[in-house]
Amino acid sequence: MMRASGLSERARRKIRTDQRSLQKEIAQDANLIEDVKSDAFDKFRDSNNTIFNEGVRYVREAVIDGDNLETIGRHASKQAAKLIVTSNFSSQKLISKLRSKIMKNGNVDWRLLGDAVGPCFNTVPYVQFYKGPFDEPVKAKETKAKSVRTKRRDEESEEVRPEEITQQTKRTDGISGFEEVLKSVERSLSNRTDEQGKTDSKAEVPMANFFVNPQSFTQTIENVLALGFLVKKGTACVRNDENGLPVVFETRVGPNPSTKQSIVSLTMQDWRDLSSAFDIDESDVKNRKVKKQSKGGDGGRGGGGGGSSSRQDD
Repeated sequence: MMRASGLSERARRKIRTDQRSLQKEIAQDANLIEDVKSDAFDKFRDSNNTIFNEGVRYVREAVIDGDNLETIGRHASKQAAKLIVTSNFSSQKLISKLRSKIMKNGNVDWRLLGDAVGPCFNTVPYVQFYKGPFDEPVKAKETKAKSVRTKRRDEESEEVRPEEITQQTKRTDGISGFEEVLKSVERSLSNRTDEQGKTDSKAEVPMANFFVNPQSFTQTIENVLALGFLVKKGTACVRNDENGLPVVFETRVGPNPSTKQSIVSLTMQDWRDLSSAFDIDESDVKNRKVKKQSKGGDGGRGGGGGGSSSRQDD
């Protein structure tokens, strides 16, 4: 469209000159556009439309045309605001009108005023005071006497001193069973190391085959804990072999003074994966049978005493 207009550079330059001249006139006579009685708005609007129809086809001229149109519209909106005339009320005028209507012989005729403004209200305005209606007597606030708190004293009671425990006896109900687990793991490591040393100069045992019990996840966790105590005690050691897999072997270096420690996360899924990956059918630490106390002291369905039964931990 711009090329089809056929405008030369000289014609475009003339259009821009006329637009800028109109822009200056609008800025100078802005007050006339806002004046309600002036026709400056129509004059500037028609002039801007005339220049536009002469051949505003390029962006450069269209930008100036838009600026002029926006300026004319801004001042025209102020002219429209002046056309809206609102009624102004004067308090002095209101008072003088009221006095002329309701004053009789120098006094206010309240009945006349009430009849005049009564239709504006449905009823008497409801007023509620903080302490209730005026016609109700004020109730005296009763104050209750404070009861004297008495300390209870039992004269016939005797003071008893709690028993001091100087030596704790070892329980035989399975609470200290971890010591048996620790001894079992230590014994299994010693036996397995002796067997490995007969066939190999390096008496090292694969760590997974040593502590993973494929029959019990609980005993697997106990074996790991016991192995950690043996490492701290200095009777066992863990390292990685040439394949990068952990191996465990017996040692006699004594307690390890190192303050470093490792945290091992072992879930039930990890336990299954280890058993499957290393094809473990039986752990080097033998599966332990756990004794379970039968419920019921003297009585039982068979009439016997409180016996015990053994089961496989699964």
